[in-house]
Amino acid sequence: MKRTLPVLCAALLLAATGLWAQAGMHKGGAHRMRHGGFAAGAGMPQPIVDRLTSELGLTAAQQASWKQLRDKQSTAVKPLFETARQKHEAIRDGLDNNADAATLGQMMIDAHKIREQLRAVHDQYEKDFAALLNSDQLAKYQEIRQKFHRGHGDDTDGPPPPPFP
Repeated sequence: MKRTLPVLCAALLLAATGLWAQAGMHKGGAHRMRHGGFAAGAGMPQPIVDRLTSELGLTAAQQASWKQLRDKQSTAVKPLFETARQKHEAIRDGLDNNADAATLGQMMIDAHKIREQLRAVHDQYEKDFAALLNSDQLAKYQEIRQKFHRGHGDDTDGPPPPPFP
């Protein structure tokens, strides 16, 4: 019985890690990385910026403020993405080298905390961006986001999708 519990914990962690990694790519992570969105941490591609600027009718002042927000977000998420990448590699190495369940569990908890930090940065970005918009622009932006979410499914297991397709 003493041997069964650690083996069971390791098996559960292995399954959870696989699901965690799969959720990040299956539920929009790969799309965001290919298109330079939130997951890439490198900022929004210029064609998306241009399209959203046009669709919302952003003024020059709004565009300048939005650029500052994007730069601020990019600066905030870059170290978090690097830490998340390192943590994911450590989890994979631990699984490959039969690390004990407690160590793997702590690494999973740490990875989850990083994801929460990323979500907090994104939530603040969304709040700050919405504050730049007038009521008509905000309604249009929310409509665009709704269409994007319908087209890409629910993304509750990973960081939120970028603000525009």
